Amino acid sequence: DMVSKRERKSLHLAVARYLRDAFSGEGEDVAEVIAAHYLDAYRCSVGDPDAGELRREAVAALRRGAGRAAALGAPQAAERTYRTAIDLAEDGDERIGLMQAAGQMALVDGRHEAALECFEAAAAALQALGRHSDAARLAAKTGEALRRLGRASEAIDLMRRALAALGSDAEDVDVAETSVELGVALLYT
Repeated sequence: DMVSKRERKSLHLAVARYLRDAFSGEGEDVAEVIAAHYLDAYRCSVGDPDAGELRREAVAALRRGAGRAAALGAPQAAERTYRTAIDLAEDGDERIGLMQAAGQMALVDGRHEAALECFEAAAAALQALGRHSDAARLAAKTGEALRRLGRASEAIDLMRRALAALGSDAEDVDVAETSVELGVALLYT
């Protein structure tokens, strides 16, 4: 607390850069620590001309940190990190992608209500942008969360509507995933 924000920002950036250089793969093994330093540097930069650049660096570092946590089998940590990045992201597509990633980690962790919230928020954001087919592409994940919450009938209705919107292209990965999840939900009923 004795160090000014400008000095703290400078120190956090220096540590983040050092760690990226000191560890292989741009600091992949300590990605979460690097992300924390970029985030702290950004928090110290409010009102500075480089705040936008630091925000982008922090989001990118948080994404790498979340990916690292996911790869290590820590979906709760990954979800938490993705959610932090969502709060910082300015770009709508980036926010939507981060919501989907957070939802996937919640799904992996068995936190189906949290996963459903993320997938529904991402779909709503896509709908608001008029990207209805992109929103329909989230039906398989949303349907899985609904099914795991014991709401298979809702999942079936959602996925049938999505398949109607997406068409029947057998080569489309999202159509295939939605069809498979629809089959699973039908088995549960």
